[in-house]
Amino acid sequence: MKTIFLIAFVLLSCRTLAHQDIVYSANKGNIHLQYLSGWGQLEVGNKIRIFLELSDKLIKEKFPNSEQLYIYFGHDYTKSDTSYYALGYGQFSFWDYEKYKTSNDVKANGLKILIRDRDFDIRKMLLLVNSAFSNIPFIKSNQSEYIIKARFYNADTLNSIQFSQVIKYLSSSDAYVEKLLKEKYYRNIIKTKEEGDIDYYFKNNQFHFYNTRKPEKEWSQTQRKYVIAKAFGEDILTADNIFEIFGSINDGHFVFINDSTFYFIPRLKDTVRGPFKIDSIRAGRPPITKYYHEYRPIEKFILFIDNYRNHEKALFVPDSNFLVSNYDQIENNFINTLFKKSDNKKIHRKLSKTVIVLMTLLGLCFVIITWLVKRQRR
Repeated sequence: MKTIFLIAFVLLSCRTLAHQDIVYSANKGNIHLQYLSGWGQLEVGNKIRIFLELSDKLIKEKFPNSEQLYIYFGHDYTKSDTSYYALGYGQFSFWDYEKYKTSNDVKANGLKILIRDRDFDIRKMLLLVNSAFSNIPFIKSNQSEYIIKARFYNADTLNSIQFSQVIKYLSSSDAYVEKLLKEKYYRNIIKTKEEGDIDYYFKNNQFHFYNTRKPEKEWSQTQRKYVIAKAFGEDILTADNIFEIFGSINDGHFVFINDSTFYFIPRLKDTVRGPFKIDSIRAGRPPITKYYHEYRPIEKFILFIDNYRNHEKALFVPDSNFLVSNYDQIENNFINTLFKKSDNKKIHRKLSKTVIVLMTLLGLCFVIITWLVKRQRR
Protein backbone atom coordinates (compact mmCIF):
# COMPACT_ATOMS: atom_id res chain seq x y z
CA MET A 1 0.00 0.00 0.00
CA LYS A 2 1.50 3.30 -1.06
CA THR A 3 1.57 6.05 1.54
CA ILE A 4 0.26 9.43 0.37
CA PHE A 5 0.52 12.56 2.50
CA LEU A 6 -2.32 15.08 2.54
CA ILE A 7 -1.46 18.63 3.52
CA ALA A 8 -3.36 21.32 5.44
CA PHE A 9 -2.17 24.73 6.61
CA VAL A 10 -2.21 26.42 10.02
CA LEU A 11 -1.13 30.00 10.67
CA LEU A 12 1.27 30.46 13.59
CA SER A 13 1.77 34.00 14.86
CA CYS A 14 3.75 35.49 17.72
CA ARG A 15 5.83 38.57 18.41
CA THR A 16 8.98 37.28 16.75
CA LEU A 17 7.56 35.06 14.05
CA ALA A 18 4.61 34.93 11.66
CA HIS A 19 4.56 31.61 9.92
CA GLN A 20 2.21 29.20 8.21
CA ASP A 21 2.46 25.70 9.65
CA ILE A 22 1.66 22.60 7.64
CA VAL A 23 -0.35 19.59 8.83
CA TYR A 24 0.49 16.39 6.96
CA SER A 25 -1.80 13.35 7.05
CA ALA A 26 -1.05 9.76 6.05
CA ASN A 27 -2.78 6.37 6.39
CA LYS A 28 -0.96 3.05 6.27
CA GLY A 29 -2.90 -0.09 7.18
CA ASN A 30 -4.46 0.51 10.60
CA ILE A 31 -2.24 3.52 11.27
CA HIS A 32 -3.60 7.05 10.81
CA LEU A 33 -0.90 9.65 11.35
CA GLN A 34 -0.96 13.43 11.32
CA TYR A 35 1.95 15.69 12.04
CA LEU A 36 2.34 19.42 12.23
CA SER A 37 5.58 21.09 11.19
CA GLY A 38 6.70 24.49 10.05
CA TRP A 39 9.27 23.41 7.48
CA GLY A 40 8.83 20.75 4.83
CA GLN A 41 12.53 20.92 3.95
CA LEU A 42 13.68 19.31 7.21
CA GLU A 43 14.25 15.55 7.42
CA VAL A 44 11.55 14.91 10.02
CA GLY A 45 9.08 14.08 7.24
CA ASN A 46 11.34 11.36 5.83
CA LYS A 47 11.87 9.92 9.32
CA ILE A 48 8.11 9.67 9.76
CA ARG A 49 7.77 7.98 6.37
CA ILE A 50 10.33 5.35 7.42
CA PHE A 51 8.55 4.96 10.76
CA LEU A 52 5.25 4.29 8.98
CA GLU A 53 6.83 1.47 6.97
CA LEU A 54 8.32 -0.10 10.11
CA SER A 55 5.26 0.29 12.34
CA ASP A 56 2.90 -1.04 9.66
CA LYS A 57 5.09 -4.13 9.40
CA LEU A 58 5.23 -4.47 13.19
CA ILE A 59 1.44 -4.33 13.59
CA LYS A 60 0.64 -6.67 10.69
CA GLU A 61 3.11 -9.34 11.76
CA LYS A 62 2.91 -9.14 15.56
CA PHE A 63 -0.64 -7.81 16.14
CA PRO A 64 -2.83 -9.07 13.26
CA ASN A 65 -6.51 -8.00 13.25
CA SER A 66 -5.60 -5.31 15.74
CA GLU A 67 -7.20 -2.05 16.83
CA GLN A 68 -6.93 1.18 14.85
CA LEU A 69 -4.08 3.50 15.83
CA TYR A 70 -4.09 7.30 15.63
CA ILE A 71 -0.82 9.23 16.01
CA TYR A 72 -0.50 13.01 16.19
CA PHE A 73 2.99 14.51 16.24
CA GLY A 74 3.34 18.22 16.92
CA HIS A 75 6.82 19.14 15.74
CA ASP A 76 8.29 21.75 18.09
CA TYR A 77 10.55 23.03 15.34
CA THR A 78 11.28 26.32 17.18
CA LYS A 79 12.53 24.24 20.14
CA SER A 80 10.83 26.52 22.65
CA ASP A 81 7.68 24.68 23.75
CA THR A 82 6.68 21.98 26.24
CA SER A 83 7.36 18.38 25.16
CA TYR A 84 4.98 15.56 26.08
CA TYR A 85 4.10 11.97 25.12
CA ALA A 86 0.52 10.85 25.79
CA LEU A 87 -1.10 7.45 25.25
CA GLY A 88 -4.82 6.75 25.56
CA TYR A 89 -7.80 5.04 24.00
CA GLY A 90 -10.91 6.65 22.53
CA GLN A 91 -12.52 8.25 19.51
CA PHE A 92 -10.57 10.12 16.86
CA SER A 93 -11.04 11.30 13.31
CA PHE A 94 -8.78 10.98 10.28
CA TRP A 95 -8.84 11.81 6.59
CA ASP A 96 -9.70 8.85 4.39
CA TYR A 97 -8.73 9.38 0.77
CA GLU A 98 -8.09 7.70 -2.53
CA LYS A 99 -6.26 9.01 -5.55
CA TYR A 100 -8.38 11.37 -7.69
CA LYS A 101 -11.20 11.26 -5.10
CA THR A 102 -12.37 13.71 -2.46
CA SER A 103 -11.05 12.98 1.04
CA ASN A 104 -13.53 12.17 3.80
CA ASP A 105 -13.35 12.85 7.52
CA VAL A 106 -13.83 9.45 9.21
CA LYS A 107 -14.44 8.81 12.91
CA ALA A 108 -13.06 5.68 14.59
CA ASN A 109 -12.16 4.24 18.00
CA GLY A 110 -8.75 2.95 18.93
CA LEU A 111 -5.39 3.72 20.46
CA LYS A 112 -4.28 7.35 20.47
CA ILE A 113 -0.67 8.53 20.68
CA LEU A 114 -0.35 12.31 21.01
CA ILE A 115 3.11 13.85 21.22
CA ARG A 116 4.92 17.14 20.91
CA ASP A 117 8.69 17.08 20.69
CA ARG A 118 11.66 18.73 19.00
CA ASP A 119 12.48 15.69 16.90
CA PHE A 120 11.08 12.31 15.90
CA ASP A 121 12.87 9.24 17.25
CA ILE A 122 11.98 6.20 15.12
CA ARG A 123 13.12 3.51 17.58
CA LYS A 124 11.40 5.06 20.61
CA MET A 125 8.17 5.47 18.69
CA LEU A 126 8.26 1.84 17.53
CA LEU A 127 8.70 0.71 21.14
CA LEU A 128 5.79 2.92 22.20
CA VAL A 129 3.55 1.46 19.47
CA ASN A 130 4.58 -2.06 20.50
CA SER A 131 3.83 -1.36 24.17
CA ALA A 132 0.51 0.27 23.31
CA PHE A 133 -0.79 -2.79 21.44
CA SER A 134 0.54 -5.07 24.18
CA ASN A 135 -1.35 -3.21 26.95
CA ILE A 136 -4.73 -2.17 25.52
CA PRO A 137 -6.84 -3.30 28.55
CA PHE A 138 -4.53 -1.44 30.94
CA ILE A 139 -4.68 1.73 28.80
CA LYS A 140 -8.50 1.67 28.61
CA SER A 141 -8.92 1.45 32.38
CA ASN A 142 -6.15 3.80 33.54
CA GLN A 143 -6.74 7.03 31.61
CA SER A 144 -6.99 10.50 33.15
CA GLU A 145 -7.54 13.95 31.71
CA TYR A 146 -4.53 16.20 31.32
CA ILE A 147 -4.21 19.85 30.25
CA ILE A 148 -0.99 20.67 28.41
CA LYS A 149 -0.10 24.33 28.03
CA ALA A 150 1.57 25.53 24.83
CA ARG A 151 3.49 28.67 23.99
CA PHE A 152 2.11 29.32 20.51
CA TYR A 153 -1.19 27.40 20.55
CA ASN A 154 -4.20 26.87 22.77
CA ALA A 155 -3.78 24.44 25.67
CA ASP A 156 -4.23 20.75 24.76
CA THR A 157 -6.79 18.72 26.73
CA LEU A 158 -6.24 14.98 26.34
CA ASN A 159 -6.80 11.61 27.97
CA SER A 160 -3.74 9.52 28.74
CA ILE A 161 -2.27 7.00 31.11
CA GLN A 162 0.31 8.47 33.48
CA PHE A 163 3.14 10.15 31.60
CA SER A 164 5.68 8.28 33.72
CA GLN A 165 4.31 5.00 32.34
CA VAL A 166 4.55 6.33 28.78
CA ILE A 167 8.21 7.18 29.39
CA LYS A 168 8.80 3.57 30.51
CA TYR A 169 7.23 2.33 27.27
CA LEU A 170 9.53 4.64 25.27
CA SER A 171 12.61 3.12 26.92
CA SER A 172 11.40 -0.49 26.89
CA SER A 173 12.93 -3.32 24.85
CA ASP A 174 11.44 -5.80 22.41
CA ALA A 175 13.15 -8.52 20.36
CA TYR A 176 10.84 -8.14 17.37
CA VAL A 177 11.38 -4.37 17.18
CA GLU A 178 15.14 -4.93 17.24
CA LYS A 179 14.76 -7.47 14.45
CA LEU A 180 12.90 -4.94 12.30
CA LEU A 181 15.59 -2.34 12.95
CA LYS A 182 18.25 -4.62 11.45
CA GLU A 183 16.64 -4.32 8.01
CA LYS A 184 17.25 -1.50 5.52
CA TYR A 185 14.61 1.18 4.93
CA TYR A 186 15.50 3.71 2.26
CA ARG A 187 14.73 7.40 2.51
CA ASN A 188 13.44 7.39 -1.07
CA ILE A 189 11.60 4.05 -0.60
CA ILE A 190 13.93 2.34 -3.11
CA LYS A 191 17.66 2.73 -3.65
CA THR A 192 18.41 5.71 -5.86
CA LYS A 193 19.93 5.04 -9.28
CA GLU A 194 20.98 8.56 -10.27
CA GLU A 195 24.72 9.03 -10.02
CA GLY A 196 25.76 11.80 -7.65
CA ASP A 197 22.40 12.02 -5.89
CA ILE A 198 22.11 11.99 -2.10
CA ASP A 199 20.29 9.25 -0.23
CA TYR A 200 20.48 7.15 2.92
CA TYR A 201 18.91 4.08 4.43
CA PHE A 202 17.88 3.55 8.04
CA LYS A 203 19.30 0.50 9.82
CA ASN A 204 20.19 -0.35 13.44
CA ASN A 205 18.77 3.01 14.52
CA GLN A 206 21.30 4.89 12.38
CA PHE A 207 21.22 6.73 9.07
CA HIS A 208 23.63 5.35 6.47
CA PHE A 209 24.51 7.54 3.50
CA TYR A 210 25.58 5.28 0.67
CA ASN A 211 27.74 6.01 -2.35
CA THR A 212 25.87 6.81 -5.55
CA ARG A 213 29.07 7.21 -7.57
CA LYS A 214 29.47 4.57 -10.24
CA PRO A 215 32.68 2.46 -10.24
CA GLU A 216 35.46 3.55 -12.58
CA LYS A 217 36.12 1.19 -15.47
CA GLU A 218 39.08 0.63 -17.80
CA TRP A 219 39.66 -1.48 -20.87
CA SER A 220 41.09 -4.96 -20.28
CA GLN A 221 43.13 -6.34 -23.17
CA THR A 222 42.99 -9.87 -21.78
CA GLN A 223 39.23 -9.91 -21.25
CA ARG A 224 38.51 -7.68 -24.25
CA LYS A 225 36.00 -5.58 -22.31
CA TYR A 226 35.73 -2.79 -19.75
CA VAL A 227 36.19 -4.01 -16.19
CA ILE A 228 35.86 -2.27 -12.84
CA ALA A 229 39.17 -0.66 -11.91
CA LYS A 230 38.08 1.19 -8.80
CA ALA A 231 35.02 0.81 -6.60
CA PHE A 232 34.04 3.31 -3.94
CA GLY A 233 32.30 1.15 -1.37
CA GLU A 234 28.78 1.65 -0.06
CA ASP A 235 28.48 3.57 3.20
CA ILE A 236 30.28 6.91 3.13
CA LEU A 237 28.72 8.42 6.27
CA THR A 238 26.83 6.99 9.23
CA ALA A 239 24.99 9.35 11.59
CA ASP A 240 22.82 8.91 14.66
CA ASN A 241 20.50 11.70 13.56
CA ILE A 242 19.64 13.78 10.47
CA PHE A 243 18.28 17.31 10.77
CA GLU A 244 18.58 18.77 7.28
CA ILE A 245 20.11 18.04 3.85
CA PHE A 246 20.66 20.59 1.11
CA GLY A 247 22.89 21.03 -1.94
CA SER A 248 22.87 19.57 -5.44
CA ILE A 249 24.52 16.93 -7.61
CA ASN A 250 26.89 19.57 -9.02
CA ASP A 251 27.71 21.35 -5.75
CA GLY A 252 27.80 18.47 -3.29
CA HIS A 253 25.58 18.16 -0.24
CA PHE A 254 25.53 19.54 3.31
CA VAL A 255 24.23 17.06 5.89
CA PHE A 256 23.25 18.72 9.18
CA ILE A 257 22.84 16.35 12.14
CA ASN A 258 21.43 19.18 14.30
CA ASP A 259 20.92 22.94 14.01
CA SER A 260 24.61 23.81 13.85
CA THR A 261 26.76 20.70 13.13
CA PHE A 262 27.21 19.42 9.59
CA TYR A 263 29.15 17.12 7.28
CA PHE A 264 29.93 17.96 3.67
CA ILE A 265 29.69 15.25 0.99
CA PRO A 266 31.53 16.42 -2.16
CA ARG A 267 30.19 16.07 -5.68
CA LEU A 268 32.35 13.00 -6.42
CA LYS A 269 31.32 11.40 -3.09
CA ASP A 270 34.96 10.49 -2.44
CA THR A 271 35.85 11.90 0.98
CA VAL A 272 33.33 13.17 3.51
CA ARG A 273 34.41 16.37 5.29
CA GLY A 274 33.51 17.08 8.89
CA PRO A 275 31.99 17.36 11.31
CA PHE A 276 31.98 21.18 11.50
CA LYS A 277 30.05 23.41 13.90
CA ILE A 278 28.73 26.87 13.06
CA ASP A 279 28.72 29.18 16.09
CA SER A 280 25.88 31.51 17.11
CA ILE A 281 23.12 29.38 15.57
CA ARG A 282 19.73 29.83 17.19
CA ALA A 283 18.19 26.53 18.31
CA GLY A 284 15.17 25.77 16.14
CA ARG A 285 16.37 27.83 13.19
CA PRO A 286 14.57 27.63 9.81
CA PRO A 287 16.09 25.55 6.99
CA ILE A 288 19.01 26.93 4.99
CA THR A 289 17.52 27.65 1.58
CA LYS A 290 20.22 29.91 0.11
CA TYR A 291 23.94 29.53 -0.44
CA TYR A 292 26.61 30.72 -2.87
CA HIS A 293 29.10 28.31 -4.44
CA GLU A 294 32.12 30.00 -6.03
CA TYR A 295 35.35 28.66 -7.53
CA ARG A 296 37.56 31.75 -7.72
CA PRO A 297 40.07 32.43 -6.33
CA ILE A 298 39.40 29.12 -4.52
CA GLU A 299 36.36 26.89 -4.16
CA LYS A 300 34.15 28.16 -1.32
CA PHE A 301 30.59 28.20 -0.05
CA ILE A 302 28.77 31.04 1.69
CA LEU A 303 25.75 29.80 3.67
CA PHE A 304 22.93 32.23 4.53
CA ILE A 305 21.47 31.40 7.95
CA ASP A 306 18.12 32.73 9.16
CA ASN A 307 18.06 33.15 12.94
CA TYR A 308 14.51 34.60 12.82
CA ARG A 309 15.49 38.07 14.00
CA ASN A 310 18.65 38.39 11.95
CA HIS A 311 20.47 36.75 9.06
CA GLU A 312 24.04 35.51 9.33
CA LYS A 313 26.61 34.05 6.95
CA ALA A 314 29.11 31.23 7.28
CA LEU A 315 32.12 30.75 4.97
CA PHE A 316 33.18 27.18 4.18
CA VAL A 317 36.26 26.15 2.15
CA PRO A 318 35.92 22.37 1.61
CA ASP A 319 39.43 21.63 0.27
CA SER A 320 41.01 23.09 3.43
CA ASN A 321 38.33 21.99 5.92
CA PHE A 322 38.08 25.69 6.81
CA LEU A 323 34.94 27.19 8.37
CA VAL A 324 34.33 30.81 9.42
CA SER A 325 31.23 31.46 11.52
CA ASN A 326 29.71 34.96 11.62
CA TYR A 327 31.36 35.78 8.30
CA ASP A 328 28.93 38.68 7.82
CA GLN A 329 30.50 40.43 10.82
CA ILE A 330 33.97 40.11 9.27
CA GLU A 331 32.65 41.64 6.05
CA ASN A 332 31.03 44.54 7.89
CA ASN A 333 34.03 45.18 10.13
CA PHE A 334 36.38 45.23 7.15
CA ILE A 335 34.27 47.77 5.28
CA ASN A 336 33.84 49.93 8.39
CA THR A 337 37.60 50.09 8.95
CA LEU A 338 38.08 51.43 5.41
CA PHE A 339 35.30 53.96 5.58
CA LYS A 340 34.84 55.50 9.02
CA LYS A 341 31.49 57.13 9.60
CA SER A 342 32.89 60.38 11.00
CA ASP A 343 35.11 61.17 8.00
CA ASN A 344 33.34 59.49 5.15
CA LYS A 345 29.58 60.12 5.38
CA LYS A 346 29.49 61.50 1.85
CA ILE A 347 31.53 58.60 0.51
CA HIS A 348 29.12 56.13 2.07
CA ARG A 349 26.19 57.72 0.29
CA LYS A 350 27.95 57.53 -3.07
CA LEU A 351 29.23 53.98 -2.80
CA SER A 352 27.89 51.97 -5.71
CA LYS A 353 26.88 48.34 -5.57
CA THR A 354 30.04 47.48 -7.51
CA VAL A 355 32.25 48.99 -4.81
CA ILE A 356 30.36 47.14 -2.06
CA VAL A 357 30.90 43.84 -3.86
CA LEU A 358 34.57 44.73 -4.33
CA MET A 359 34.98 45.39 -0.61
CA THR A 360 33.32 42.11 0.22
CA LEU A 361 35.73 40.21 -2.04
CA LEU A 362 38.69 42.05 -0.50
CA GLY A 363 37.47 41.02 2.94
CA LEU A 364 37.24 37.42 1.83
CA CYS A 365 40.77 37.50 0.39
CA PHE A 366 42.06 39.06 3.62
CA VAL A 367 40.58 36.24 5.74
CA ILE A 368 41.89 33.50 3.45
CA ILE A 369 45.41 34.98 3.19
CA THR A 370 45.59 35.37 6.99
CA TRP A 371 44.58 31.73 7.47
CA LEU A 372 47.08 30.49 4.85
CA VAL A 373 49.93 32.40 6.52
CA LYS A 374 49.05 30.89 9.91
CA ARG A 375 48.89 27.43 8.39
CA GLN A 376 52.36 27.76 6.79
CA ARG A 377 53.86 28.89 10.11
CA ARG A 378 52.54 25.72 11.78
